[in-house]
Amino acid sequence: MIAIQTIKVNNKKREAIIVHRGDCGLLDFTFQSGDEEYVMDATDTLELTVRKLPNSESPVLLHAVSAPGVPQIVLHTEDTQLEAGYYSADVQLNHGICRYTIWPEIDVEADVKPKENRRNFAVLVEVTTNE
Repeated sequence: MIAIQTIKVNNKKREAIIVHRGDCGLLDFTFQSGDEEYVMDATDTLELTVRKLPNSESPVLLHAVSAPGVPQIVLHTEDTQLEAGYYSADVQLNHGICRYTIWPEIDVEADVKPKENRRNFAVLVEVTTNE
């Protein structure tokens, strides 16, 4: 199971994607363009990137791309085999030659600190094993 929930980080409420290690899940997105819901073009894609820190020196630990025109990112067991803990993530809309960050919402105080973990992607400990 995977979910986007509101959690407290540094005494501030932020949204975080939460998943148990090894679980599959679907992330469904709806987003606005002005006052109207944006409908993805047939060639638009969504892209989830997860790193320990939100900067290019930190290696990409998870990268998933939606099917063209589909506002949903699918995570498979092999995608969520990260160690339990907090990570930095964002979701971008790829539209033509442009990219737009659609998640998380902008938090200037947190987003200008590339050396601090955003803690907006949480991997929980796996309890069940397949032994």
